[in-house]
Amino acid sequence: MHALGAYVLESLDGLVFYARAPLRCAGEHVDAGSALRMDQLQAWLPQCGSRQIEEGLEVRSFNTTTFRLDLEELLEGIPTLSALYKKVDHQYLLKHILELLSPLHAFKFRLALLRQCLPFEYQRTLFCIWFVIFEAELTDRELNSFKNLVVTALGHDLGLLDVDRRFTRHDHDPRMHCDDDQGYYSHVHRSAEFVSRWLPTSERVLRGIRQHHEKMDGTGFPAGLSGNGLAEYGQHIHLYDTLFSVYKKNYQPLNKGLADLKPIIEINAVTHFGKVAVRLLDLLEKAPRSSRVFFSEEEYPTIQARTDLMAQYVEASLGIIQQFTADVGFRHEDRSLFSLQNSFIHIALSYYKLRILHKQAMLADSMSDDGAYSKVSKAVEENYLSLREIIFHINKFLYRLRLFESRAAHPELRTAVSRTITALDDLNVLLLERSD
Repeated sequence: MHALGAYVLESLDGLVFYARAPLRCAGEHVDAGSALRMDQLQAWLPQCGSRQIEEGLEVRSFNTTTFRLDLEELLEGIPTLSALYKKVDHQYLLKHILELLSPLHAFKFRLALLRQCLPFEYQRTLFCIWFVIFEAELTDRELNSFKNLVVTALGHDLGLLDVDRRFTRHDHDPRMHCDDDQGYYSHVHRSAEFVSRWLPTSERVLRGIRQHHEKMDGTGFPAGLSGNGLAEYGQHIHLYDTLFSVYKKNYQPLNKGLADLKPIIEINAVTHFGKVAVRLLDLLEKAPRSSRVFFSEEEYPTIQARTDLMAQYVEASLGIIQQFTADVGFRHEDRSLFSLQNSFIHIALSYYKLRILHKQAMLADSMSDDGAYSKVSKAVEENYLSLREIIFHINKFLYRLRLFESRAAHPELRTAVSRTITALDDLNVLLLERSD
């Protein structure tokens, strides 16, 4: 059965599907407009590709009103969005989005499935839509360009519904099958195919959809593209997707706002996001940052000690990875090795940028009139959270290195890789021991 059909069956607990045209299900005639039973769908879906499913079925419970209410609910759940909402004249732009979506049956059908089966990805799509609105208002983006960016945001993850469910589970690491045309990252091509099938659109939009997991330094997926040649629309969506994921994972649980991610965006701007990060930083300037840190004054010494330990770990890791780079050299035709070395450059630049930002923050605190604890602790909090992000990238590097080790062709290269993995593993053990 096509993956889209499997998602239809999975969603039957929450959705009712109607026939858009007369269907024959296991010899039984089904009139257009009739609600379909599970056994009818089980008989009909295995015969169908994605286009047949999109043409044959509809979900009446999902429409532009549903989509607008979901956008508003997300807005209420993220304080920074609410603050930006009050500063931006969004209604005109939101009206254009709903008018664009209204006649697109296949888009609404897939959004309903995404909402039911992949709710995190659906929420992320809503998040992207809000930032497309805010960015357009901030920059006075021309209307056609705005609509193109909206289509990129709406469609960029809808191809996930063409990917086998085992690759879209949240306990699955998509990098395991990054080169697999059936794996998670194949959704970028499937999304572009879906959008082009149902909506005449520009190649800029399709490139943006295909490239929304690519990064400026070539460490993205699935093609490892790099540089200023990357599609602007794709870089916007990549940045908004990343912002949402980091916020939901690391900042919302600590009652932090989106504006508190500014240091994360700043340290990743050059290597991952490029010039679109500047616009986002300008936008976040309009939203208030959290006034309170996530730890109490009594916990401050512990947080400071952990921060110092993480900084020592990052510096030691950089030394190990730099030795690996020196051992294997810098010029390679192997894209995986090129990507590994660019990952190291990203980690190093992020860390040194963070050190500069932290020193500036501490200097500003020392020059304040009262030397208030709240100001000092804010700088420590930013350093702590940013170091966690850098360690996340070090662990990603180590993961990539393990994958590379299994297919490294030359014995000398394999030895250098193995030695680096062992050294980083030993360092991780030491970090855990000292953390306890």
